[in-house]
Amino acid sequence: MPKISSRNISLSLRCSRNGLQLTSVPRIALPITFIRAASTSRLTPLFGISNHCINRFQQIQNNNKQSYRLYSSGLPEHRMIQMPALSPTMEHGTIVKWHKAEGDEVEEGDLICEIETDKSVMAFEASEEGVLAKILAPDGTKGIKIGKPICVFVDKKEDCAAFANFKVDDAKYETTIEASRTTENYPEHVQLGFPALSPSMKTGKLVKWHKQVGDKIIEGDLLCEIETDKSVMAFESIEDGFLAKIIILEGTQNIKIGEPLCVICENKDDISAFSNYVPNKATTKVHPTVTTTVTRPPVLATAFHTSSETITSSVASSKTSIPPISLHFKSTTFTAPFRVMKSEANHAISTISIPNIRKLSTNPPNEPKYKDIPLTTMRETIAKRLSFSKQTIPHYYLTSEIKMDELLKMRTKLNADLKDQGVKVSINDFVVKACALACMNVPEVNSFFMEKEKVIRQNLTVDISVAVKTETGLITPIVHNADVKNLTEISTEIKQLAEKAHKNKLKPNEYMGGTFTVSNLGMFGSIHHFTAIINPPQSCILAVGGSERKAVPDDDGNGFKAITTMLVTMSCDHRVVDGAVGAVWLRHFKEYMEKPETMLLDSKKK
Repeated sequence: MPKISSRNISLSLRCSRNGLQLTSVPRIALPITFIRAASTSRLTPLFGISNHCINRFQQIQNNNKQSYRLYSSGLPEHRMIQMPALSPTMEHGTIVKWHKAEGDEVEEGDLICEIETDKSVMAFEASEEGVLAKILAPDGTKGIKIGKPICVFVDKKEDCAAFANFKVDDAKYETTIEASRTTENYPEHVQLGFPALSPSMKTGKLVKWHKQVGDKIIEGDLLCEIETDKSVMAFESIEDGFLAKIIILEGTQNIKIGEPLCVICENKDDISAFSNYVPNKATTKVHPTVTTTVTRPPVLATAFHTSSETITSSVASSKTSIPPISLHFKSTTFTAPFRVMKSEANHAISTISIPNIRKLSTNPPNEPKYKDIPLTTMRETIAKRLSFSKQTIPHYYLTSEIKMDELLKMRTKLNADLKDQGVKVSINDFVVKACALACMNVPEVNSFFMEKEKVIRQNLTVDISVAVKTETGLITPIVHNADVKNLTEISTEIKQLAEKAHKNKLKPNEYMGGTFTVSNLGMFGSIHHFTAIINPPQSCILAVGGSERKAVPDDDGNGFKAITTMLVTMSCDHRVVDGAVGAVWLRHFKEYMEKPETMLLDSKKK
């Protein structure tokens, strides 16, 4: 029987389809990692997320698929599942919907719940079987910090009853924002908090500092080594600047998540100001959810059955206004032939049977004219990032008309040949391929503007982000290495990514990153052309309009001929891409689209 030991604690293990599991459990609180296969897909940045941050997140995802902890506290053996870190920039999440109820049996891979991050709504799946004993965060709970328990699992269904009134101490799971900016009598700086390098990590040990006070730090530099509950991991800087103050010294143990770790300032001359720095331990507050109920006033029922022999009159009093009503002439007695008294009208109304009344919709003066829709975390992020883009990036726009006839002929032929394989290539697939090849021809377009580093980062691979509209908002799944993939591979991958996006099944590496973006509104049929907003740190985005038929002079001089054209507009960051460079890129794109066979000849044509 294989054994694993740590700090003189020896545990017997057995092999199962879920990995290594305990054959017996000591009666102490002990973290357990269940070993499972992990994806090693490359992660690339989206909306300015740095590569080092993605790499750190990948380490977390590969080593810690879910957060489990065994306890012996007077309760049956159980495991608390904590709010996972589903994106590198995620600090808290919202439980959108539970797909399992208390008492349900859960198999490995089952969908437990949907969680809204700062990027999208994502599925959270079980990595081990068990029984859901207690839901600690019901549907709609917002502002749940990373690491805070959201539910309890047990092995036996009969143990669920013991957790009917189970609660957790929220104070134990309070964390601070990883990098909190302070301005209290100090020069501009960033205070880094002790990070959570695994989902089940609550405390850690600072093993070694790799930077000293006064050292220059570039985003992604190794700051220190931290011992988690799993292993010793590298912690990389998420800021540029100079290390002004080390708050936690080497060898310090049992450091809580969020404790102030160090201070980074922007200017070297400011370092001396932090010699007596007092850490800021402010925490993030969770705002409660407020639900407003609007009560509508009753609707007046005042329209009645009519015939050709009716009298219509508007009856009014000083306090109320009754809409016009129709009374049957022959069945009603009136005081005068051309006058109806209010009392007579009321009497006539009281004699009409209820089934003959048809309700009219009215709009009372006090009824609301609008409704407020709360911002989701995803919509808030979209608003913030795109506002930042328009306000800080000097956009300019280049439009080109593409002749589509040759491409449409090739598409028809390809789809006929691929019919047996169930593959159908779209115009958008050609667009993605042509963009990727044009980016290889003009690498300046395939670049990032890195303001803090004062560099333009030219990417060596072409990863095309394809904008997809979902019920929760806009998301951009990525076709990685699109320049070396053929049309059928691109077509299949885009369809799979779009399907996952609509089901909120995308993994972080499938939507985080991209070096160039394509937004195609032409597929909706009513858009001729439009301009799009750049996704920083990318430098360009291509807006694709719809195809249309038009008459042009025939080359042989015999009059006119009909052709199909499509307008595309490229938004460029003038800090990175000059107008002439953008024009050259569009020329290459136009050549690939109008002579589609060239896409098949050389996937990396220079």
